[in-house]
This record gives sequence, C-alpha cells and structure tokens, in this order.
Amino acid sequence: MNKADVTIIVPIYNVEKYVEKCIRSLLSQTFKNIQILAVDDGSPDNSKDIIRKLSKKDDRVKLVVKENGGYGSVLQYAIKNIQTEYFIVCDPDDWLKKDAVEKLYNFSRSNKLDICIADRYDVFSNGQETVAVKVVPEWTQIMPKKVYSKRNEISLFSFCSGSPHAKIFKTNIMKKINFPKKISFTDFILYVVGLAHAKRVAYLNEPLAYYLKDRAGNSMTNTSIEKMNDYLLMWNSAFNQINSIDQNEIFLFRLYNQLQLTLVEYKKLSRTPFHDEYTVQIYHMISKMQTVKTKLKSVRLGNINFLTRLVLLGLMNPSLYKIFAKLYVRLK
Repeated sequence: MNKADVTIIVPIYNVEKYVEKCIRSLLSQTFKNIQILAVDDGSPDNSKDIIRKLSKKDDRVKLVVKENGGYGSVLQYAIKNIQTEYFIVCDPDDWLKKDAVEKLYNFSRSNKLDICIADRYDVFSNGQETVAVKVVPEWTQIMPKKVYSKRNEISLFSFCSGSPHAKIFKTNIMKKINFPKKISFTDFILYVVGLAHAKRVAYLNEPLAYYLKDRAGNSMTNTSIEKMNDYLLMWNSAFNQINSIDQNEIFLFRLYNQLQLTLVEYKKLSRTPFHDEYTVQIYHMISKMQTVKTKLKSVRLGNINFLTRLVLLGLMNPSLYKIFAKLYVRLK
C-alpha cells in the first residue's frame, strides 16, 4: 500500500452488529489512498474478530487493541500515532457516502484548511426515515465553500453540530488537544478545542455522512443521571483548554451556552437538583464562567453581522447567574 493521505479513525466498543457495514463503506470510498485505523477499546464482543477478517482482505484496515479507557482515550491514542496529514473520525455504527473522503480531502488540501465540516444524514433504526441535516445554524451566516481565517469568524463554527460526522481535521493541529479518559462526549472537545487551534476553516454544504441516531446504548440515547459526570468532565476539559488558548468572546459564549444545556439536562435527570453528588462540580463550573463574565458583558464582536450579534447576546440568559447566586449561598 502507498503511504496514505487520510486516516479514518474508527473507535470500537460493543458494535459487532454495525461495524462491518461501517468498514465496508470506508473501503468503497472513491478516494483510495486511506488508512482505516480501527481502535478496539477493550471491547468484550466480537468486533475485533470482524475487523481482523476485513484486514486480511484489505491491508488498508489496521486493528489496534487497547485497554478500555473510553472514547477520549481512543482519540488521544489515534491522533498521537497517525502519520497522515488529515484524519476523519467515523463512529462504527455510522457510515460515509462513497465520495465523502474525496470531497473533504480535496477541498481541504486545495484550500490549506485545518478543519472542514459538511452536512450529514440522520438515519433511524426502523430504516424508514433518512433526514438531511444542515449542521450550520442560519444565524451564524457562515457561507458554503468560503475559507474563514479571522478569529471571530472561526469561533462561530463552534455553534455548528459538534459531532464528528463529515468532518476532516489537520492532524498536526489536533495533536495539541488533551482528552479526558473514561468519559463520553469527547467529540465535543475534539471539535471545539480544535477550532480554538485552527487558522483556516470552511463548510461544505452537502451531506456526506450517515448518522444512526437512535442506536440503543450509544451516548446520545443514554438518559441516566450517571452521564452527568461525563458532561461535567467534558465541559471542564474544554473550558480549561480553550481559556488557555484563545479567550475569544464567541468561544466563551459557546462554553456558556454548553453550560446552560448541561444545567437543563441535569435538572431533567436529577431527582434532587443541586442537592446531590454533582452539586459541587456544577458550582465550580458556574464559578469558572463567573471569571469571564465581565469579558462577556463587554463583548466587542468586531465585524460580525447584526443578526449574529443579537443571537449571541441573547445567549447571555441572566437566569444562570440567579442559579449561581442561590447555589453560592447554599454551599457557603
């Protein structure tokens, strides 16, 4: 095999029902110069046997078996070890359109991009519905196929869907990211912290990946209170890394917005909100946002358009700080 131009990382854990379809979609790509790095994260099922069988038929498939450490540990291992200029992450229950790698790589390479994102299809397990999803919110005013290099413009991409579907990353930029182990939702860290490092970013307005949205057992369908620990550790890791890299106001808005979403999820899942084992952790998260509150209030959005300014300023919901005040009194 010639030296690959793109590595496709496939995190493996208990996906024997889905993984062969995923790998075959990657092997049938119109862009052939790829390496498929399937990282088995201590999976107890037969996923690794399926990968081994496929690797014997095509040497572009490489299996790595490691001790269980969670999704973040897979990303950390893979990004540290791959040698290609670009990489894509494809979850093993999802798959790519045949020309996905070709379009993402050629556009990124010709425009010297650090990150390129495209749209996706949401697929449901009943097999009766496939929905094209535009991952860029209208209010951001992000234009297709335009290269963005200004900090305020790049940081607006953080409000796009943070899942790994139909995204390509420049490897040397992403090697700077640290991922916490034993938690889910670390794809948010890959994307948002990656943007904080990126210098050139663009959007392709075409669905290039298929996301099996309602698979039982995946992180998005898990509704237990225990996943709060993952939310909190993920947010803290993202905040600490972004705050040390780039204190751009819009990135701070995005973290603020994510904290709001986390609090909403917490109130939904906990039987005793702000009176359970997560209370102190949440207090510290809100306290961190307090440290950048002044910066957010005096935000200068430069050349960002009027609609976008209004939306961003609308994210500054004062109810969060009412919660903070009550929590502070309770814990004092």
